[in-house]
Amino acid sequence: WNAYRKQGIEIFEIDINGREILTAAGMAYNHLLNTGCFVDAYSVSGVPLEFFRQGTTGGQTQVRNNESCLQVEGHILDMDKVSLYPYAISEFPGIPKGKPKVWSGNWIPENCDYFYCEIEVLKYASPNYDFPIVAIRDDKTGLNDWSNELEGKALIVGKRTLLDLIEWTDTFEYRVIHGYYWDEGFNDTFCKVIKRLFDLRLEFKRQKNPAQLVVKLLMNSSYGRCGLKPISTEDKYLEEEKLNSFLVNNYERINDMTVMPNGDMKCSVKKSIDEHFNTQYCAAMILEYAKHFMRKILLMSQRLMPYSLFPNQIYYTDTDSVHISLDAWNELKYIFDAKYGEKIEGKKLGQFHSDFELAGTYQNIDGHLKETIFRDEDLGEGGELYSKKFYCCGKKAYLDVLTSTQNQNLEVYHFRLKGVPHKTIISKVDTCYGGCIETLYQDLCKGEAITFTIDCMFKCSKDSTMSTIQQNRVIQFTPTNP
Repeated sequence: WNAYRKQGIEIFEIDINGREILTAAGMAYNHLLNTGCFVDAYSVSGVPLEFFRQGTTGGQTQVRNNESCLQVEGHILDMDKVSLYPYAISEFPGIPKGKPKVWSGNWIPENCDYFYCEIEVLKYASPNYDFPIVAIRDDKTGLNDWSNELEGKALIVGKRTLLDLIEWTDTFEYRVIHGYYWDEGFNDTFCKVIKRLFDLRLEFKRQKNPAQLVVKLLMNSSYGRCGLKPISTEDKYLEEEKLNSFLVNNYERINDMTVMPNGDMKCSVKKSIDEHFNTQYCAAMILEYAKHFMRKILLMSQRLMPYSLFPNQIYYTDTDSVHISLDAWNELKYIFDAKYGEKIEGKKLGQFHSDFELAGTYQNIDGHLKETIFRDEDLGEGGELYSKKFYCCGKKAYLDVLTSTQNQNLEVYHFRLKGVPHKTIISKVDTCYGGCIETLYQDLCKGEAITFTIDCMFKCSKDSTMSTIQQNRVIQFTPTNP
């Protein structure tokens, strides 16, 4: 902690002291303020803030064509975009200057720099994209449904998303209902600061300086504070002699009350959200541009049909990465080079590189799943890891069976199962599957319900007492094609 705090002071002149600044996001936001990134920009609250919040969509995490329980064999890569969000920040025009201006009616203001508007989709025709352009948010669950069925739907979109809808479809007709716009230019300091941070991190990495981790944290959390969700409740801790006075003056705001172990009373009270201000539209713009750059990869092959030889061979995307066949990836590299003069594979900001590595993988040793004992030299001369089998049950639930291009005898496993810790998965595989994790994921892909026992979970009671509990969690997926 002391070393981390010292690096923050030396590099950014910011003190994470546990009082004014509590998080990496807070540190990043203070750095942006100190460097002038928000000069001439306005924070918003109330109705405008809620409008921009509804127009904000996070990263696209989806199995191909919304399938579940997908099983693929072949030469499969996991290509990860280098620093997606810092790249989006470096490429977006900047933070709009001035107050957002409201408009209403079926038109878009001329000469505006940026806008967010609610539209009704009248006509929509495009390839049946495996990874649709926009998501429809389910009001009941709050989940995003990435869908090609947009006709008759109402969407809140930004300028960049609207341009993508026009560019990547065959027919797109819409009616504008209302929106907000800016026409006073951009403050592009944010773009310059993020490029400087990226270069600084590269230099630290060359020096093998652990301060590169501090810079990485700042870059990746730099935009998050802009979209901080309004906090609707707060806790008040009251001594016995102050309780009655507080109840008389705040009884209509109290949600519940809990007696603490020391005799004090904890009151959870409603907090006014119309006092919450942030630059939500800035976070929304960055997310828009991030998805804009990923769409080029996700949609290109299907957009070029029937000329593409390998459509439908992107199997899964998780915000900044894609599981894709080697043939489809090589085709995309050729297309981007020929069409845009752009090299999409590499380690520079915004390029893609393989995310497979031996660190963090496991292998079956004598019927037990253990961390791999292989080293990079075991890949063979010039060998690269790839997935020869890919089991994808759903979002953030998959298994890659990895091997090397130069050593087919090497077999290790890279896996995820959201909501279940690695140690719990390993215990289940060892006790019920003889160390064969493939069988576990095959059962999950068949739609079988699997019970995992999660040990050593911490539970915090309302009175802030902590206890260690054990919980059984049942995981089951519904196969698209049983």
